Amino acid sequence: MDPQPRQVYENLRAVRLKVAEAIGVDPEVIAGNACLEDLARQLPTSVGSVAEHPGIKGWRAAILSEKFFRAVQ
Repeated sequence: MDPQPRQVYENLRAVRLKVAEAIGVDPEVIAGNACLEDLARQLPTSVGSVAEHPGIKGWRAAILSEKFFRAVQ
């Protein structure tokens, strides 16, 4: 992975870990690594575009969309 997407990926991992710890679940339950890599490579253009990602649905979209969008900015 190139340096720029790698940094975005690491930012997303940090957010995922923080959210997972806050709600008491394994980080992979929140979002898989493949999902984070995809978001890092194809930066979402809005909070809504994060919520529409196939790896983030239902309850995940409600708690992750805004946080993940801020992390990729």
